[in-house]
Amino acid sequence: LNREIIMEYYREDLLHFMRENREQITKPVFLSASDILSFEDRKYLEELIKIALQNPGDMIVWQGFLRNILTSQELRTIAENHGNIERHDEQESTEMYQVFSITKATE
Repeated sequence: LNREIIMEYYREDLLHFMRENREQITKPVFLSASDILSFEDRKYLEELIKIALQNPGDMIVWQGFLRNILTSQELRTIAENHGNIERHDEQESTEMYQVFSITKATE
């Protein structure tokens, strides 16, 4: 609205950060969990989604290296439990990652 973007960087585990600070985040938030599935399992991602997607418009984007891809069933389960998932593989130029976003649906 004001034609400005404020970026803040934190050097700590993303799930821990969200658990500790979610109450202070009052505006829609975009989280980029780059290559998260190469380091954490699906449970980690689902815990992050539960905490982060509180308000309509909140979004998480994540990618997973092809050796750690999510199955269609896993994606359906995440979508049913948490929001609208979109696939963005065609925008990933190396063709080595699955890329998804999940957005909290408007209520």
